Amino acid sequence: MSASLATALQRPRHLGPLLCWAVVFADVGSSVYYVPGLLYNQRGVGTLAAAFVSLVAVAGLLLAFKYAEIAWRYPGGGGVVSVASAAFGPTIGCLGGVLICTDYFLAASIGVLAGVAYLGSVVSRPGLTLPLACMALVVLGLLNLAGVRRSAIVSLVMGGLAFVTQLVVVIVTASRLTAAEWATLGSRFGAVTQASGPQLLAGFGAAWLAFSGLEALSQISGSLARPRRRVANVAMGLVFGSVVITAPLLTAFSTITLAGRATVVPRSDRFISELAGWFGGDPLQAAVALSAAALLIFSANTAILGCYHVLLALVRQGFLPPRLAARSRSLATPHFAIGVATLVPVLVLLLTRGVIDLLGQLYAFGLLGAFVLSSIGLDCVRWREGQRGPAFWVGVVTSAAIVVAWLTNLCTKPLATLFGGGLTVTVMLIAVGSRNGWRAGASGAAAGIEFGLRALGAWVGRLLRDVVAWYDRRVSVPDGAAGARPGDRGVDARRLSPRDRARAIAACTRALEESPLDATLVAELARLWLAERDASRAAAVLRTTLARQPGEAEIHYLLGLALLRGGDTEAALASLRAAVTLEPRHGRAQRCLAAQLIGHGRLDEAAAALEAALSQVPDHPTAHRSLGLIYACLGRRREAAAHLAAAVELRQRDAVS
Repeated sequence: MSASLATALQRPRHLGPLLCWAVVFADVGSSVYYVPGLLYNQRGVGTLAAAFVSLVAVAGLLLAFKYAEIAWRYPGGGGVVSVASAAFGPTIGCLGGVLICTDYFLAASIGVLAGVAYLGSVVSRPGLTLPLACMALVVLGLLNLAGVRRSAIVSLVMGGLAFVTQLVVVIVTASRLTAAEWATLGSRFGAVTQASGPQLLAGFGAAWLAFSGLEALSQISGSLARPRRRVANVAMGLVFGSVVITAPLLTAFSTITLAGRATVVPRSDRFISELAGWFGGDPLQAAVALSAAALLIFSANTAILGCYHVLLALVRQGFLPPRLAARSRSLATPHFAIGVATLVPVLVLLLTRGVIDLLGQLYAFGLLGAFVLSSIGLDCVRWREGQRGPAFWVGVVTSAAIVVAWLTNLCTKPLATLFGGGLTVTVMLIAVGSRNGWRAGASGAAAGIEFGLRALGAWVGRLLRDVVAWYDRRVSVPDGAAGARPGDRGVDARRLSPRDRARAIAACTRALEESPLDATLVAELARLWLAERDASRAAAVLRTTLARQPGEAEIHYLLGLALLRGGDTEAALASLRAAVTLEPRHGRAQRCLAAQLIGHGRLDEAAAALEAALSQVPDHPTAHRSLGLIYACLGRRREAAAHLAAAVELRQRDAVS
């Protein structure tokens, strides 16, 4: 299950490979305690569970290093939200956030339920597993409400203890197996080649649960030490190596050897402690049970923490009501967001009656959905940057494997599809409705759904228009490419075909040789290079112009966009500030500057920038709306209400006039 965002990691500020391993393994390593039982009980898998886990490990290794790349590419954290937004836009980024929140809800439920079940290996309390699990979730919610935050050092201790006990169980069990039992293990691994096509697909799709938590590194990317790329790759190598050493063997020993040796059917919800007790005795069983329970309940706390941070990020982007980010006056924590992140898992536990196999069936939807968006999103980013080497095509194959796994789960696990799909559609309707504004006098949920449906209809309409426009471009030459003057703002560079963009670039370049001080031509050429995904050439053209004409706001704005695509965030922010200073009414520069500052958690700087713009242009509705949302996130309710009311009034006045 995914780790908390970088803002939750207070000490140390910069994490090296070992501490990154600790944070990620604290999530990934907890899966081995319940996944063998879930797979063993699934129809068509049974004793083939270890073979399917080993099969998925190949694709999981490739996905792991894609998440390492996401971590060093997006230092602001966010994982699937960041990469999906960069690849497909903010709405798909919001969808990624909703999917990962669905995953968080179920991860918190499974974590506490499995943790309490493992405690039952030491202290048996029949009939109290579900009440104790619900109580544990409530306690974790209260701790988060009080502002208790974990550190990477705690992750290192807990993850290290769990990994050591897992290794001990593997070594002790392996040393006591007979030759016949080793032969049985080998035959069950080989039996996967005789499985039917539907059985292979079902097992392949289900076994991805063993690698849930790989996205954790991308969530803590803001805390990576430098050089970020090396730290991310080394940490992910350590994580995957640790999981591959333990997960397939523990799954094989518990689902094949233990089930064959035990005279009494072992408890599948605590397979690993049962395995430790059978081969290592009571002391090893107690050590495994306690370390497993601590790690599982700790991973549930991580899920709550990560969930409400994603909710806050969606509020900052305008996808959820500002009320959700309101902070307690006494504790300064976002109590509404924490309440949602805590109470939904409690409801899930109560509705499923604490049946861990049912929770496992529901789990795959959000997990694999987030994997799909992250993997395909990174492929799109690489494509736009012109990467066509072996790494790109291996990434495409990885994405295809994950898509197959997700589609298989959608068909073979209808309950997961119904639960995850229904929750995702509902939240997305509310999110889109919130982003498009609330209708006065309607309740929040009803207004969100109504606006969401309207926005969905508008989006479908735009999609159809884009399809028609694409067809027209395929069968005819665009008007702008043949007859429009280079630099004409009527020509949208993004809608031109690659051939027409090349013609336009050549025409603009020739025209600039004759009129090197024409800022309109420079801006158009920069837009064309940006449409070609060549941010470095766009930046070079713009810098040359700014050296001679530093007072052009549009040139500063476009340079900011080019620098953002090139990864130079601080320089991009400086260019965007210059654009807003030179032209306070430059709405695109305002929105971009505010979005970048908000995305990096710099709310105070975003508020200051917008206040400066409003001091020059007090009747700008977009600036008022953005500032109102920021103040709502900061808990300054009166100022938020005043700015939002001003935005509504200015919009209405403009509509009337």
